[in-house]
Amino acid sequence: MIKTTYTMTKEVLLLLKDAEKRTGWAMIDLIIAVMRYAMRHHVKYEREHGRIAYQRRLDEDGMPILKLRVKVKFLKR
Repeated sequence: MIKTTYTMTKEVLLLLKDAEKRTGWAMIDLIIAVMRYAMRHHVKYEREHGRIAYQRRLDEDGMPILKLRVKVKFLKR
């Protein structure tokens, strides 16, 4: 089993809520689908876009960026 955590900003959360309404999929199912896609295509993504960077903790004014942490577990195949 692969355990991971995804941290998202308020803007990403709002985009997910919109996608949830448009697709009829639950938010967690959308997140899992994206993470599975990323796991399958990580070599291509890394080659085209580079490695994923850690998100900044502070905004331009030095204030903490509000984020929501989502924990996900995948069965290895």
